[in-house]
Amino acid sequence: MRLKLLSLMVIFAFLFALPVVAQDEPSRMGFGGVGYFAPSSPDIKYFAGMAIPLTEDGKAKSVTNFDFSIVKNGGQFSIAGQQLQYSIRTGIEYDLFSVKDWTLFGLGAPGVVTNGNNVSAMFEYGGGVHKWLNKKVGIAAIFTAETMEDFNTGGIMTNFAPRLAFTFKF
Repeated sequence: MRLKLLSLMVIFAFLFALPVVAQDEPSRMGFGGVGYFAPSSPDIKYFAGMAIPLTEDGKAKSVTNFDFSIVKNGGQFSIAGQQLQYSIRTGIEYDLFSVKDWTLFGLGAPGVVTNGNNVSAMFEYGGGVHKWLNKKVGIAAIFTAETMEDFNTGGIMTNFAPRLAFTFKF
């Protein structure tokens, strides 16, 4: 019970504290999609989050990301009878190169991961490419690796985590 409460408190701290320190312009961006997290279990996960500009030109952004999956056993909490596992992280995205509506970006984000019984630090790093389809909606391909504690062996493991996302300005 304490772990569930701690996990929910961490989620709220990351998702609601960050917008207070960010600037209003340029626009904030929300995103969500699906990814393949090899060799984690389950390997298909959903994710959602937001990016908030930290600089006037919008090249540096604070990014908060929440990954979740539906599992049969070992979820941190249950919604509508489904057990969920999740991880959360916040970090920095930096736009490295832009041409028209295409942007190449780098990403580094520390966070926490839990299997329902244990909580561990994690670090996500990599980058991706983003394309605006119109003034408000876009798509992104994100290629990252996640390094964290392997709860089964106690060692360190790295998951390759490619993702596809829809993005929107708000």
